This record gives sequence, structure tokens and C-alpha cells, in this order.
Amino acid sequence: VMTFLWGKNKTPFPIWGPPKPQKLFAASPLAVGLDPTQDYYGQGHALLSKGQHAAAVQAFENSAALYPEHAETHYCIGLCYYHMQQYPQSRAALDRCIELNPTHADALNVIGCIYHVTHDHEKAIEYYRKVLTLKPDYMLVLGNVGCLLADGRRYNEAIAAYEDALKIYPDNVGFLMELVQWRRRTCNWQGLKPYEERLITRITKHKECATPFNIGGYFPSAHLQLQNAKQWSAKHYPDSVSYNTDRPLPVTLREDKRLRIGYMSGDFNDHAMAYLITELFEQYDREQFEIRAYSTGNIDNSPAGTRMRAAFEIFNDMTALDTNQAANKIREDGIDVLVDMSGYSNKHRMDV
Repeated sequence: VMTFLWGKNKTPFPIWGPPKPQKLFAASPLAVGLDPTQDYYGQGHALLSKGQHAAAVQAFENSAALYPEHAETHYCIGLCYYHMQQYPQSRAALDRCIELNPTHADALNVIGCIYHVTHDHEKAIEYYRKVLTLKPDYMLVLGNVGCLLADGRRYNEAIAAYEDALKIYPDNVGFLMELVQWRRRTCNWQGLKPYEERLITRITKHKECATPFNIGGYFPSAHLQLQNAKQWSAKHYPDSVSYNTDRPLPVTLREDKRLRIGYMSGDFNDHAMAYLITELFEQYDREQFEIRAYSTGNIDNSPAGTRMRAAFEIFNDMTALDTNQAANKIREDGIDVLVDMSGYSNKHRMDV
């Protein structure tokens, strides 16, 4: 569950993921007297920041046509393709970046990420180690190494990696949470308490946050869980707004007056949820309720998943929709009550 967290669950980043590209361009088109509309590099960054990766690729490629020796542009192309899960194209651009700048640590890291998400762990660790040779304190890669070792069930090595990372970043909440998690999972209790205390202090007194799913699983304090979840939400979804409770429900505008309930989850498949809750969906009084599903995860052909999906009057696959598209779809469907069934677990869409 904890392997892939960033990218709103559409791009399978390793837990720490690739870095953002540099915005500085030494040979800016404006600096050499070109028309401002030809600042393709700047346009690419603007599109990349909005998650418009295909359009960003086109802008960066236009920039590369003007400045073919600028390594950072090729890195940006590779990063966009990585977001789009087009790994061969990503690798080609990153290789060109490294050809121009062999010590480009960010590009080496993303190549490691490509091997990571395609399950070639030995090649991934090779590239992560290359980065750490260049930059021993590279935070993202220190995290990627720990994540990779844990993915490969090399738990003692993962624990050692996070302990080494904490020697450099002693108050890093992400490293503390991962170390606490894997020590607890492997019953490695000796010396655990100081790490737990440091983690709790960073959350309660310094207003930092760790993954809510993990905090909920390892710390029983409801107050701590709530505080951490609020701080996580404020950090990762700063543009979210409070729901307008004065707005009339859409049901008031429909002739049948049935309450329309939407269920959003990444687990409409052969998952424990299918065995636990399917009968609830089947028992709804259809004269009073209309229920719709909004899937944010993979769909399988299992009997349990098939039965659960059949219980809904309308089943919607939202895996290809970004935040605004998904929210608009739900709004346009006139949903009166939206039930999130994933929380902060895998394939969640708390952004929606």
C-alpha cells in the first residue's frame, strides 16, 4: 500500500518520486533577442505545473529544437513522459540529458524510478547508488532506496537505509514514519521508542505530517490521527474549499425524488471490501435511493468484483480523469451524498 503515493495515484511514483525540474534556463530566448512567444521552455514549465504533460512535451521539444545542447530541456521531456507512463520515450530523453551532462543527478534518479516501477529492482538500485555517489545527501534518492529495499522484502536493509538517511536528516517525518513502520512490521523493537517520540513531536509541535494511513495503523491516539490528517490535507490539497452546506441537494430538482448516492473507491475488484459490503449495495431500496459507483483503481474480472459492480445502477471509471474532471463529473451527475471508501489507502482520490 505504501509503495506508491505521489502523483494522485495515476503515475506510479516510488514513494519519494522524481524531483521537479529546474526553472532556470541560462540561454533564455528572451536573453538572445527572440520573440517572447518562442520561450517554449517557460511555456513547458507552465504546462507541466498544471499537469498537462502531453502539451508540455511539445513545448519542451520546441525548445530543444532551438537549444539542442541544453540538458535540462531533455530532462523535462523525460520527466513528462515519465508522468505519462511512456517509459521508453522517457528513457530516451533522459539518456540524452545524461549524454550532455553525465552528472545530472535528477535524470539518473528518474531512470532509477523507471526501473523501480517496472520492477527491475537491481537496475533501480544501481542508478540510485550512482546518484548518491554524486550527491550523498540527495533526500529523494535516500527515500527511494529505502522504498525499493522494502518493496523487495529486504526489510533489514531498508531499515538500515532509513536509519542512515536520518543521520543526515534527523527530523525528516517521511524517513521517521517509514523507519517506524518497517521496524514494527519486523518486530524490531530495540531502540524504536525514540524514533516514535521524534515522529510524534514533529507532528504535534512542529505541525508537520506523515502519511495518514500509516499514522492510523500504528498510533492509536485519535487526536494525533486527526491532527496529522488535517495537516496532511492542508499541505497536499491547499486549494480545497469547505463544502457549502447551504446549497440545496440536487434531489430537490429531480422528479423521482430519489436520493442519489455516489461511492468512490479504488477497490471495486477482488478486494476485502467486495466481500464485506456488496450485500449492502444490493439491499438498497431502489424506490428511495439511486446508487452510483466512481472507480479510481483497476477493474478485474473476479466474481467478487463483478458482483459488486453489478450492484450499482451506474458504474463510472474515473482512473483517466484529473482532479477537476473527476469533481465536475460527480457534480454534473447530481450526486447528493458522496461516500469515499478509500480514505488515505492505495488508489485514493482525496484531491477530488
